Amino acid sequence: MPSVRRTLQGYFTNMAVRADKPFTAVAEGALQVAAGFGVEDYLVHSYGLRYLDNGVHAWDEIISVGSRYPTESPVEITLSAAHPNQTEVEFVIGEIDTDSVSMIEVRYEDGQAVFVAQANQSSQQIVPINEANASSRLAQLHPPGSPGDERLKAEFRVDARRQLRVTVTDLHGGEVLLNDVVLATLR
Repeated sequence: MPSVRRTLQGYFTNMAVRADKPFTAVAEGALQVAAGFGVEDYLVHSYGLRYLDNGVHAWDEIISVGSRYPTESPVEITLSAAHPNQTEVEFVIGEIDTDSVSMIEVRYEDGQAVFVAQANQSSQQIVPINEANASSRLAQLHPPGSPGDERLKAEFRVDARRQLRVTVTDLHGGEVLLNDVVLATLR
């Protein structure tokens, strides 16, 4: 495919682009993976946890774009109640689409791919990915929580199937409220 080769060579000008075996490339790649020369898996988006800040929803990034999975160690955060006498905490996860991923437009000029940054769009878009079923994964607080009181320890990890999992521990009694619960499947 000469047009694909030319586009790649134009984009990767200082690197070697190997296009000498297009018909056997897939089979050779599969053999390399089978022999243990695996492909590193990584996430193409960042992911955040939604929280309430002065009555307004905000997001805290918990998994960064480019993170490899499965994760080697969990991401640990401490949570407090958002309002007095709070009896439950939900875990809504959002996919964070940053400008580096969503703000590039590809145009073709004279047969060459030209990558153009779009400055007129918002710099960040966050899409909740588990909001519809978040109510089935609530951490119940007994006794109810209060703002400013560090109440929960949440440990997030991504498994080999790109599932974001959480274990939540109540810091007041040491009880595990959610144990390795799947919150969402990531991309």
